[in-house]
Amino acid sequence: FDVDYHVRGTEGAVGGGDAELREVAGRLMGERLDRSRPLWRTDVVGPLADGRIALVTRIHHCMADGIGAVRLGSLLFWDRASDAVEDPGEGRPLGGVGGGREDGVGEGGQGEWSDGTPQPARERVPGAARLLAAGLATRASAPVSALAGAARALAQPGRWPTRARDLLRLPGTLRRELGGRTAASPFDRRLGAEREVAWAAVPLAELRALEDAFGAHVTINDLVLAIVAGALRHWLEVRGEEPAGMRVKIPVSMHARDERPDAIGNRDSFMFVGLPLTEADPVRRLLTIGAETRERKLHGDAAELYTFFHGLSHFRPLEQIATRVAMGAREFGLSVSNVPGPRELGAILGHAVSGLHTFAEPAEHHVLRVAVISLAGALSFGICADPRAVGGLDVLAEGIELSMGELLDRAREVSA
Repeated sequence: FDVDYHVRGTEGAVGGGDAELREVAGRLMGERLDRSRPLWRTDVVGPLADGRIALVTRIHHCMADGIGAVRLGSLLFWDRASDAVEDPGEGRPLGGVGGGREDGVGEGGQGEWSDGTPQPARERVPGAARLLAAGLATRASAPVSALAGAARALAQPGRWPTRARDLLRLPGTLRRELGGRTAASPFDRRLGAEREVAWAAVPLAELRALEDAFGAHVTINDLVLAIVAGALRHWLEVRGEEPAGMRVKIPVSMHARDERPDAIGNRDSFMFVGLPLTEADPVRRLLTIGAETRERKLHGDAAELYTFFHGLSHFRPLEQIATRVAMGAREFGLSVSNVPGPRELGAILGHAVSGLHTFAEPAEHHVLRVAVISLAGALSFGICADPRAVGGLDVLAEGIELSMGELLDRAREVSA
């Protein structure tokens, strides 16, 4: 770990606006993180023409999932509630984008922080041989631990009925989640090194109003998927292509509500839901999506899959086969995540935060990703893709707003 590497000033976007910021963020998303260092990095970008500074933070998924990344960002960057917040008119508001030159003090042993306090001596970084040995020892002990856990479970007759019910539910879960096939996806392409990003925001109050208008039939997550479905229809129409049904992968957090706030591990599962892109009526699309997500939740599919894949992780060949099936382009065409962010705008170093966007890395044969995050009263849809494989991210971002407008118009008709 060396903070001078992990936090750096980045040239570009100075004096520009959101278009220039998007260009810099896309370039940074295309950079590979250095595997010899902890897998995160923050770039300070700007100031933009309106005085904003952007922090572009990238963190590898093996270090933290969406919930963990939000917790980590809050611990690292967000001012405490007791800290004073500068008036945005006097200071520079900051915007965060999640997903140049090296600045800072030079290398050294003893030194001083800027406030004059002694800097602790740096710990010796373990070498590659030591890290490799530790990793091999962990890998070798995993199957033994798994077998020991199974033996302990068998030695507890009181838990046999629960285990039996879990096993009986598993075939149904695998049939629902891994037994479907999606139509040929426009995002089933080879993944290159370049990245492009875009974003669109919708008011959370309007989503709440839509949730109320349709009663117990839908949730905010269902509305997010319906908005993405409408945006995809718009994108396909602009391209002159016929819409076809598409299954989407939805990451599901398995973090416990009462766990420590600094628990930043990767604890997510997933489920698949169909987007009825051939349906022209936005309300019917929404209700269809809501019915399918309710079924998945009723059967606890995400928890079943988490247990299933966690068990297979100790037996590498079986895990690889199951993962190839689950992550194949015929199982789903697109991944859409939704992570709750801070409920208040907050501040960083006394400067008010004006926006927060998040992006997820696309994958081979899944060259487009949509990541949603909330901040105060807004929900941001972050879009990331390989621009050579997927064009028209501006059209997709425009489609987010158009899709939201369609749903609001129909909700007014229903209430009238």
